[in-house]
Amino acid sequence: FALALFFIFVRAPHPWGWAGFDEYYDLGRTLARGEPFPTLERTWGYPWFLAPFYRLFGNRPWIPLTAQALLNAGVPLLVYAFARTEFDDRIATVAAVLTGLFSFNTVYASTQSSDALCTVIFTAAVVAFARGRARDDWRWYAAAGTLLGVASQFRPNVVLMPLLLAVFAFVQRRTRRGALNASALLACACLTLLPWTIRNARLTGEFIPASTHGGLQLWYGTLQTGPYLKSFAHNPRRVFEAGSFPYTSLDGAPLLVTARLAPCAHSAPQSVALVYWTDRHPD
Repeated sequence: FALALFFIFVRAPHPWGWAGFDEYYDLGRTLARGEPFPTLERTWGYPWFLAPFYRLFGNRPWIPLTAQALLNAGVPLLVYAFARTEFDDRIATVAAVLTGLFSFNTVYASTQSSDALCTVIFTAAVVAFARGRARDDWRWYAAAGTLLGVASQFRPNVVLMPLLLAVFAFVQRRTRRGALNASALLACACLTLLPWTIRNARLTGEFIPASTHGGLQLWYGTLQTGPYLKSFAHNPRRVFEAGSFPYTSLDGAPLLVTARLAPCAHSAPQSVALVYWTDRHPD
């Protein structure tokens, strides 16, 4: 918690500041004003976490970030709870200390990004799943499924995890009890996703359990394999990726770039630099 507060109020090792990325700053304030959720490319979880803070306290990003840092401080405790179930107290203590000191999640907790809270929820789901295995209790599996469903509304690339863990739970114990545990996990995950899936189906007529960005995230995972395991940036199949900017595909057409000053800017800058690269400069 102390490290996260330092990153919030003193200096953070990332370039995004309090506003973060993926438009969550704008989406949170949009919901706080009572406007409808305006996109299918982002999931609802993190914007709805931000919205009550902006509604109650106005445009003060440090307040939701502090709450986010406090929740993130629970990750070492969750890691301890999981490791204690699967191993022993000493290993659990070492794991918790390493997580508290070196977790990159603490860096993300200092900016408006869904990663930090998704990690908290996902780790809690893993703890619940481990408890379910240890106690053979379907209620813990149900809790794990619910948490995984919520986690996928923060980061869509975890949307397949309930299915994976349900299969694991059944294969581990191929009995009626194992089927009950797996069914409880999968059913609760599906019920959690159901309202958002219905909303997306009404708008588009398509099955979208998380976001339109979720498929892209899963596709990125297929690129980061083999010689490109450390980075998918040089995988030739990346040529099929959509453009980073919404501009025309017509050859020779100019790319129009617009910008606006942040509300905290005191005056217009004397000069502006635009940094870019093309397929002629892949590095």
